[in-house]
Amino acid sequence: MSSHSFWRKGEVKKFEFFRGGGDKTEYLFAAALALIVIGALVLTVKTVIMPPKQSYGMKWAQCEKCKAEFQVDADKHPEIINAETPAGKKQDCPKCGAKRSSWIMNTCPNPKCGKNFVRPSVLQRGAKDECPYCHADYLKALTEKIRSETGNK
Repeated sequence: MSSHSFWRKGEVKKFEFFRGGGDKTEYLFAAALALIVIGALVLTVKTVIMPPKQSYGMKWAQCEKCKAEFQVDADKHPEIINAETPAGKKQDCPKCGAKRSSWIMNTCPNPKCGKNFVRPSVLQRGAKDECPYCHADYLKALTEKIRSETGNK
């Protein structure tokens, strides 16, 4: 057997960090193990303390004046999602150029419909939130959709 083996005449060689006596291979194994432990610790802390940023993706908007529908990148314009109004901050219309004339649209949660529309309660206070195409109650259908996706009843 070579002198670099962990086994010597049937006995286990003890690795002692601070007393020397280890060969280069033992130090490499110890360094690799330390890097793995540190990497796992950093990854765990990063995942727990800094969760991944939520992506909103593309959202549809509709102009009040010309009724044009267009897409807005919500990740580049987070103010459309994080605003005081239920539909977010109004956007400028790229078609007619009207300033702050476009509302973010919601998708009907009814799986048989799925069309985009501006919620009526956004346009008129107290209006019932229902899809103008299938007349499904928006909040009720959304609640049912979320429950079916998560398995809650």
